[in-house]
Amino acid sequence: MTINYATDWSVTKAVLNVIKVTVIDFLYNKIFINYNLLRELLFNNSTNFLNCVVIYYLKKLETQHRTMTFYYFYINEKIENLNEMLSFMLTKYLMSKLTQLWDKYLS
Repeated sequence: MTINYATDWSVTKAVLNVIKVTVIDFLYNKIFINYNLLRELLFNNSTNFLNCVVIYYLKKLETQHRTMTFYYFYINEKIENLNEMLSFMLTKYLMSKLTQLWDKYLS
């Protein structure tokens, strides 16, 4: 899940695992192809985003890689609000359906 902090535009994708290949694939296919290269990306401190391959890939694209701190709520606020809204929407969509189908309704 990504969010543009200037415009509040979000991009989401359901994935089975969050390994370095999945992260790079998401960045390339969902972000860079559609919205052009970015000057800066802000990640949480998850090891999936701090591995050498992702950092090397972003360096090659001349995109600055930054991490957020856990105690600064403003950075996490928009993502947490988006998570809450998506969870509410998926609950409504899946009212009388199998809950395992949530990824089909994400887009």
